Amino acid sequence: MKINYRKEALFSTKDRNNKISNEDLLLHFDLFKNNQFTEEQKEEIYIGINNKINFKSYAKPEYKPFQMKLIRRGLYMGINASPYIKPEFNQEQILEIIEGLKKKLDVSIYAKLEYSHEQMEQIRLGLENRISVKWYINPEFQANQMKLIRESLEYNLDVSLFANTKFNYKQMFEILEGLEQNLNVEIYAKPEYTWDQMEIIKLGIEKGLDVSIYANPKISRKGMYNIIKTVFMRPEYNCYTDEDKIKYYNIVKPLSKNCPNLISIDELDKFK
Repeated sequence: MKINYRKEALFSTKDRNNKISNEDLLLHFDLFKNNQFTEEQKEEIYIGINNKINFKSYAKPEYKPFQMKLIRRGLYMGINASPYIKPEFNQEQILEIIEGLKKKLDVSIYAKLEYSHEQMEQIRLGLENRISVKWYINPEFQANQMKLIRESLEYNLDVSLFANTKFNYKQMFEILEGLEQNLNVEIYAKPEYTWDQMEIIKLGIEKGLDVSIYANPKISRKGMYNIIKTVFMRPEYNCYTDEDKIKYYNIVKPLSKNCPNLISIDELDKFK
């Protein structure tokens, strides 16, 4: 039967008999003679002794009882996680390591204190899917940034323009959206732009505007909005939908073709 390891790991009541015989106690007397283990730690060791597993791999005073339990349960499954377990790891970090070992992955890549369990998960998933985790293995990336890069790699997208710790998640997302629309994101894929500046530059590129007029990190998002409205959205320009021409300017006849793609007033006003 397949074990739901994450569910069973700490909360199972199905442990086997943990009573240790006097013979076994004498055999391993040296292990306990200095009282270096708490009663909870001893219990985990006793269970390992009784069940003939390699209890010595986790019989270390520096391991907390829950860590001993997780390593012991891994041993039941033929997985020895102890070489990768550090006393500072929490439950979820250890579970990510054991999950990787189950899949025969090189867990040494992420079994490190600098990674949270969420970051470990993203690296593990990348290894499972055989993508190049080198793009996001830097612990300075937040887990959600790692996920964005990982999923982009899985779709064979070029992550080189946004897999950079100088970008925050929202900036990376704006660059990714531009890539998905086949836009020239190099215009705004620069750390000096805030994510909302990137968003309004992206709109201009999408609509075919000459964004060089306002693509300047020193111009705020609102300033960029005002430039688009005053330069590109004058009545003599044909940047409005027919509905907007009638609604705002009472214009029905076509005007000059200065905007390859039309922008609606409502679409622009979200950038106010």
